[in-house]
Amino acid sequence: MLTNMQEFGFWEPRNGIELSTSPDKYPTWSCNAQLASGHSVEYKYVVIRADGAVQWEANIDNRMFTSEGTVLVLDDGSFNEESAMLLNKDFASVQPEKKRLIGDAEVAIEGADTIYVMTLRLPLISQRDLNTGRFSFEWLSFVSDSTQRENESTKVTRSMSRHAGYVVESLRSLRTKCRVIFVGALGIDVPEAEREDVTEELMEKFDCIPV
Repeated sequence: MLTNMQEFGFWEPRNGIELSTSPDKYPTWSCNAQLASGHSVEYKYVVIRADGAVQWEANIDNRMFTSEGTVLVLDDGSFNEESAMLLNKDFASVQPEKKRLIGDAEVAIEGADTIYVMTLRLPLISQRDLNTGRFSFEWLSFVSDSTQRENESTKVTRSMSRHAGYVVESLRSLRTKCRVIFVGALGIDVPEAEREDVTEELMEKFDCIPV
């Protein structure tokens, strides 16, 4: 399994994550990996044969997921076949009905105003050091984009799960005019005894409120 992550192969076949199977599980192959919550990951499976020949998944685009929560299970079906039919180009996408939620009136924003952005996931990379137990946080858009642009040949594909990252970028100029606070899930489990400290840190450094 190869990904756009430096620690998981970065598209070099012999540096990827090795999948394994057993007589009672064949033809199902699986692997386990640890990754901080909030990363946008592109990946493909490759077969490395005994003679060194490498077979890539060539019939489909890069597979994608965003790491979230304590445990995330991916069930990708068959090699070189797209399991998510909604991503198949042979099927027409369903366009949601557009509804106007607010009027066209201009809204004046003043420095004392505060805008609250309610989002399913906070636009943060959240991870915990296994040795020290300390949490660390970074803006999602900064980390993901810099990682994906290390290799010019890597196709940068945006997913809906990264929408919160674009909100950060879009509100960058607005944050110079007023305060913008994000409210949403953190995407990582925090022990109850540490939640108050984490909440204070996120509010102070990122204007984010975890729920």
